[in-house]
Amino acid sequence: MPELDEGPSPEDVERFSDATVACPKCGARLHDDVDLCYRCGHALGAEPESAMPSKGSLVVIVLMVLALTGAAGYWMHWW
Repeated sequence: MPELDEGPSPEDVERFSDATVACPKCGARLHDDVDLCYRCGHALGAEPESAMPSKGSLVVIVLMVLALTGAAGYWMHWW
């Protein structure tokens, strides 16, 4: 059975410490040329989560648009 990759060894991190970065999500030390964090799977170079609207705010926006559309249709019917 093949061994699982546990990430870089402490010796490798020390030897290549000038070529590593910290994962912004979990803080793991990563080589600067990787695309995904080996520990948490965070995509490096991706937009921060705070820049994206939350699912809750999207639901509120959709409900408001539907309510305004329905109200406008109701009033146009009686006008």
